[in-house]
Amino acid sequence: MERESLFTFAADAMATRFEFALHGKPDAYLRSCAEQAFSEIANLDRKLSYYRSSSEVAEANRLASTRPVRLTPDVFECLDQSVRLAELTMGHFDITVAPLMDFWSQHPTSLPTAAELSRLTGAVGYHHVKLDPQTFSVSFTHPGTRINLGSIGKGFALHKAWEILMELEVPNGLIQGGTSSIVAWGVSPLGIPWKVAVQSPSGTRPWSPFQTPVDIPEVQETGSDVPDGVLAVMELENQALSISSVFGRGYSLGDQYLGHVIDPKSGWPVSGTQLVAMTHPHAGIADGLTTAYMVAGRDDYPNLSQIFPDSRGIIFHGPEMPLTHIPLAENPG
Repeated sequence: MERESLFTFAADAMATRFEFALHGKPDAYLRSCAEQAFSEIANLDRKLSYYRSSSEVAEANRLASTRPVRLTPDVFECLDQSVRLAELTMGHFDITVAPLMDFWSQHPTSLPTAAELSRLTGAVGYHHVKLDPQTFSVSFTHPGTRINLGSIGKGFALHKAWEILMELEVPNGLIQGGTSSIVAWGVSPLGIPWKVAVQSPSGTRPWSPFQTPVDIPEVQETGSDVPDGVLAVMELENQALSISSVFGRGYSLGDQYLGHVIDPKSGWPVSGTQLVAMTHPHAGIADGLTTAYMVAGRDDYPNLSQIFPDSRGIIFHGPEMPLTHIPLAENPG
């Protein structure tokens, strides 16, 4: 099968690397388009960063418990989407988990007491975030509430970049943000849907959540075969794919490794589910859904699957356990 030439572009933002793979127009035009799309990602990085003191999120965390803080429309949109997603996922996804993330990132040497967790979880909950669409402002109803958009910001930025590329009429492309978020549209250079390999965290290869066709081109040509060390090969047509896993980065308790995904209700890092890969037409929602499924118990899978019918994916519980497929109807037996 003849392969069309692929233009690639990469740059850093949001403490990770964004990679563009585009084709269907001259390279000079595609470079200009990629630079414009990445400029929007960098702009959102400056606004959504939890750690940058000049960001709108940082300002909200400093002041929103004392007075409404006005936001630019794109930041307001991201917060609004986050709160709506928290409602739909029954609080399994929640951007107010920031106080818990800060606690665990300090690498405590002993188990937190019930009083410590109660104090921290008291400030957690999307119901503490009040948004005013008339003034594009946010306020918090609890003095300890803080927001961290790390579980949705990258996907939100990817979607905005994708919208720019659609306006510029780039017919085919794939954008990868770090090792957890990807969006693809049109077709691959082979003229078929883009295929992305979701790697097993228990495999023998050096682990990263997924490998794009740019990393392992043979995935594009293997048909339905799944290469060794890969959980699934997922086709993407005008969709985003997000992956969340307890591996790669996390917290420590003494010499014990803990995953980085925190259950906003219990206050503890998630340990039961090892990896979730989910698709959705919106990259930000795909990001949030992977977190929601990581936190949720099996009893909540049917509700989440019904609420988000446009999403599909896999849930990896461990090397000795069968994959759970979303929608649930796709599970064997």
